[in-house]
Amino acid sequence: MHLTYFGLQPSGQPPALWSPIVGLVRSLLAFASFLTLLTTPSTSLFQPLWGLGMQPVCVGVNSLNWFCLFGTEPWSKLLACAVLVIVMSGYVPQVTAFLHYWISFSLFNGIAVPDGGDQITAVLTLLLIPLCITDPRLNHWSPAKEVPDRSKWRRGWALAAVLGIKVQMSVLYLQSCIEKTSQTEWATGNNLYYTASGVFGFSDPVRDLLGPLLENAFGVSLLTWSVLVLEFALAITLLTPPQWRPYLFLLAALFHAGIAIFMGLWSFAIAMVAADLLLTLPLTANAFAPGVALRPFLNRQQAQGHTEQVSVGSP
Repeated sequence: MHLTYFGLQPSGQPPALWSPIVGLVRSLLAFASFLTLLTTPSTSLFQPLWGLGMQPVCVGVNSLNWFCLFGTEPWSKLLACAVLVIVMSGYVPQVTAFLHYWISFSLFNGIAVPDGGDQITAVLTLLLIPLCITDPRLNHWSPAKEVPDRSKWRRGWALAAVLGIKVQMSVLYLQSCIEKTSQTEWATGNNLYYTASGVFGFSDPVRDLLGPLLENAFGVSLLTWSVLVLEFALAITLLTPPQWRPYLFLLAALFHAGIAIFMGLWSFAIAMVAADLLLTLPLTANAFAPGVALRPFLNRQQAQGHTEQVSVGSP
């Protein structure tokens, strides 16, 4: 993500909330679920749990689970993957928003061992529905578009969705940070040592590579506590100056990339990077400027065609 998209708009210009940056977020969330379904065998996703029986448990609301209605056979997974590909294509977000939530809800509530990425994807795809159904575009990759003043209700629903996601992510990071500080392993700075040594921690090559660092008391404490500092910084993102937020996003992206590389949690990392992008982007960012397009190397002259670079604050 080029940092030009974090630049600031002139004060008083309403944000174009239906932006290709939202399309990028939706596509990353869909890709995370796509990876889980495509690369994980059905026998691993759907298996019995002690006291609960075979997954998915098709009772109550969960009887509408995708894998309850279509079964857990490979073709059902492939059909779900096809729907996620349509979501990533960007067409008719007004319709695919509901399909996207259905699959993410089904994945989180239907597989035997969902992770945090599955949960946050289910929550975010639900919160994105008001933004998608009010989208005036036919494709979420199209340039950002603002609606006429007579359609302020649409902007209101879209704004509520974006702010809801920002608050949700802030609460998630704050809760995660507080819960970690109450655990001895985190409070003493030794958690990464135990993580690296555990069955579900780092792979043997990674453990051998980082061994000298993780066996050093100062090194492992520094790494462990830096996670707490980053989570707290992300929790208070909405209280920080907008100029700081690109760096918070880069730190968060590097952190989750590390989780993907060292622990193999790729779908979790991709979902969290998508969520962090919406958390850290101020509403005055160039990404929400009317007419802005998603180009990796947007230069200053192109950006100034849509908005001027000035220093203004945004909650």
